[in-house]
Amino acid sequence: MRSFVVKLALLAAFFCVATAVLPPGYEDNLFCPPGYCVRTRSTPPGFVGPRTAFNECYKATDGTIMPVTPWGFQVGQEKLRELKAGGYTETKCQETREL
Repeated sequence: MRSFVVKLALLAAFFCVATAVLPPGYEDNLFCPPGYCVRTRSTPPGFVGPRTAFNECYKATDGTIMPVTPWGFQVGQEKLRELKAGGYTETKCQETREL
């Protein structure tokens, strides 16, 4: 029984690491809606994951935070055109803050 539990734990750990990062072409660019900028999120030491897990959209006027919208060449040019037509930008926040 213990052997099974160990194998299951190793399998779960491998699965977490294997799915933590997307391949190129899905999160090449991060977009935020009009009025928001892209900023780095606070994450615990050793945290791994896709780029979207490390960034967020921030609205300085009222402090609102929302998820970034990723785009990459694998997603397609039509999606990029839709984002840009909707006013989405890749503008980085100029605010510095302690992470």
